[in-house]
Amino acid sequence: MHAFRLDGRRALVTGAAQGIGRAIALTLHEAGAEVLAHDKDATRLEALPSGREGMVPLVADLATHGAANSLLKAARSRGSIDILILCASVQRRRPWKEALSEEADVELAVNFDASRLLLAELAPEMAQRGWGRILAIGSVQELRPRADMAVYAALKAAQTNMVLTLAKELAPHGVTCNILSPGVIETDRNAQALSQADYRSAVLAGIPVGRLGNAEDCVGPALLFCSDAGAYITGQRLLVDGGMLL
Repeated sequence: MHAFRLDGRRALVTGAAQGIGRAIALTLHEAGAEVLAHDKDATRLEALPSGREGMVPLVADLATHGAANSLLKAARSRGSIDILILCASVQRRRPWKEALSEEADVELAVNFDASRLLLAELAPEMAQRGWGRILAIGSVQELRPRADMAVYAALKAAQTNMVLTLAKELAPHGVTCNILSPGVIETDRNAQALSQADYRSAVLAGIPVGRLGNAEDCVGPALLFCSDAGAYITGQRLLVDGGMLL
């Protein structure tokens, strides 16, 4: 359908080399957008169809000082950004009493500070042009946090509240701001934990649809939020969790 097409639009997708970010980046590209695909790992980005017109790899380690500004500069060199997908994140599994300050600093830099900078710079430009889409990838951890991911859950909640705060302010200017919060998705990040039979069984027991999610489960909602089809949807958090939080 035409309303789901993104021809002439340019999207910046952080954390685009694997998992949910990769699936969304490829979907936006297939819908006609030029996709600026970011990741900290150049090798992983090489696995994307970057030779295809309209898929541009951008490398930056958002945990390092100045990296978010460098990413922004590289993205702007391609032209105006119409769609911002905030997917890059770091997740440290560690009992909250044992959380290391160095690890927490990395999570803060990637999961919140980089998003704050990109939003502060790109959202006003979208509003000035009268069209924009902002989609942050949240987590069910925000609503049902685990003790071994306390820092991650807190920062995801902070990112969500930042984006939702912008939604009302930007809505009159044609810019929508939404959150897509996945449940348990089979990605490289979760592979080790889900390889443990007891843990996997316990997780499955709590998902009404009876299966784990995959990255492709997230792309339909993402395309809706990022296209003209979702122009009247803003300030929403959509759980893609198979009913896990019912």
